[in-house]
Amino acid sequence: MARGRPDRVEVALEVATHDADPGRARRLADERVARFLAALEQLGVAREDVTAASVRLAPLYEWRDRERVFAGYEARRGVRVGLGDLERLDALLAAATDAGIDRVLAIHYASSRQRALEEEARRRAVADSLEKARTLAAAYGARLGAVRRIDYRETGAPRPLAELAAARADGPGQSYLPDEVEVRERVAVEFDLLPRSAP
Repeated sequence: MARGRPDRVEVALEVATHDADPGRARRLADERVARFLAALEQLGVAREDVTAASVRLAPLYEWRDRERVFAGYEARRGVRVGLGDLERLDALLAAATDAGIDRVLAIHYASSRQRALEEEARRRAVADSLEKARTLAAAYGARLGAVRRIDYRETGAPRPLAELAAARADGPGQSYLPDEVEVRERVAVEFDLLPRSAP
């Protein structure tokens, strides 16, 4: 395991609108996303750091008196935003709220040192597996021989150690800063066991 300070965050958001008219539901979603994109431009977020998906439109149903009743149409549109300045995250979420973006799907923190963190975690995992194997072998009156099998599991991108302390709805000025990101690597190794006195 290795830990480091995050220096980048990616936020996945989504807007969902409902209307009896499918065209109006789509327009409402597009208008809210357009307001949010304009706000991001005002915040200085680069266009290449923003991805706005196309609208997904689907009929909406409700249960009334045990019957499935058509209730109009739902339009959904997602937006992903990357930030290299974590201190602007609160302003981004406030802009999303003001624009009518009503769902935060995920907030993912990352480190530009991810590769170095992965290598450090891998070295520690190997050293840890070797130390434990030697300790166990000694406890059984044996020592380690040749390596028979290595099972390596890559865990992927770093994850935050601390979740957000509160939602945006708790009020303005909320800080959204994680403690650290954590990278885990898992290594399982099988060794031959040799008698302790063997040459």
